[in-house]
Formats: sequence, C-alpha cells, structure tokens
Amino acid sequence: MSVEGKGSTAGLVTAMTIAVSDAAERYAAQCTGGRLPIPLVMPLDETANVCVWAQLPAKYSHYGSKGINVKTFLQSWEQGERTWGKGGMAALWGAATVRVVGSGLASVDFLEGISRLIGDYDAPQISRSTGRGQGPSYSYSTQKERIMDLADLAALPKGRSIVIGAGARPVLVRTLPWMTGRHAAAIKASILRYDPVGNVTLEKSSDSVLAVAAGEKAAITVGRVL
Repeated sequence: MSVEGKGSTAGLVTAMTIAVSDAAERYAAQCTGGRLPIPLVMPLDETANVCVWAQLPAKYSHYGSKGINVKTFLQSWEQGERTWGKGGMAALWGAATVRVVGSGLASVDFLEGISRLIGDYDAPQISRSTGRGQGPSYSYSTQKERIMDLADLAALPKGRSIVIGAGARPVLVRTLPWMTGRHAAAIKASILRYDPVGNVTLEKSSDSVLAVAAGEKAAITVGRVL
C-alpha cells in the first residue's frame, strides 16, 4: 500500500478518503449544530505515501467542529514538508489539537522546536565558599535548564512518546501495543479470518507492533479533536 512510484495505490486511496470525508461533511451539515451525532475517526496511516491529499492541512481547521476527527501519521517532519510544503505542514501542525512525537527522529530543527515546547525547569545550584578563619558557607540558587534537550529527544527509547495536547503541558507517555489492549482477542480473530497467512502475521506482530507503537513507523502523529 505504501510503495511509491509504479504500482502505487495512493491515487485510489486518496480518492476514497476524500469521498468519505465529503460525504461526512454533507451529512454533518444536516445534523443538529452541523456536527455528526457519532464522530467519524479518520486515522490516515502512512499519509505522505498512501493518502497524498493536498487540501488536508486546510481541512484540519474545521473538521473537528463537524465531528470529523482526523489523525495523520508521518515518519518525519520532512516527509510532511515534501507532501504539503513548509507552509502546509506548519498549518497542519498548528491546527492539530493533539500532537504525538515518537522515537527514531533525527531532524535537528524539529527536535529543537519540540524541546522548546516542553520547556525548562529550575535546576538547583549550590555554591560553596570558605573565608579566612571561617567555616564553609553555602548559597543556593536556580538556573533554567531544558527538561529534555535535543539529544534526549533523539535518544527517546522504544515504548515512549511525547504527547502535546492543546491547553496542556507536554507529557512523556508509555505506548501500549494492541496485544495488551481490551480488543486483542477480536483483532487476533480478525487476522486469522482475513489474513491468508494469519498465523505468520501473529507470530511477527509482537516486534512490529511494538515498533509502530513506539513511533518507529509513524514518528509524528497529529490529530484534530474538538
């Protein structure tokens, strides 16, 4: 699905995604308050490769108010800029109300921006001095230091992500693979029923799903939820 170039299904997937979202918009316009009574969740995985939707950043600004919750998964900031340009990627990031940064990123400029968003803390400083004929004296002060600097973010381990929500301070979270969730049995049953090599898929799913949950496949996630 995510292969680029000849044989790519990006055009078909993009057309289907736009058709579904347009239908949701038209239905929302007929509902009370112009909002879907049951929210539509649109997780767009491998967006830059599979769903090359040029108007997506512009849609982010009002989809949430219609009950259409879009989640965009990207491997890097640069991948988003390649798809929508610098302005488009910045618009998408700015309109999102939930931003998740996973492991495996190496973009210096992007990580520096995340480090600044996380902010500083007051690191305690203790100074010791000794006067002639007197015992030592101590003075205490604080100095601003980054909570997580660029190196910390670049070395973010598997199973950890930074979540930046609208109106809240960034937090460090532990990701949970689907195998540990309440829908694990249903997902396994679906894989065994519809996947021609379901047993092999399940055998390999542990490592691969942990990697995805940790952000190796989708290092940046942005979502619009209102």
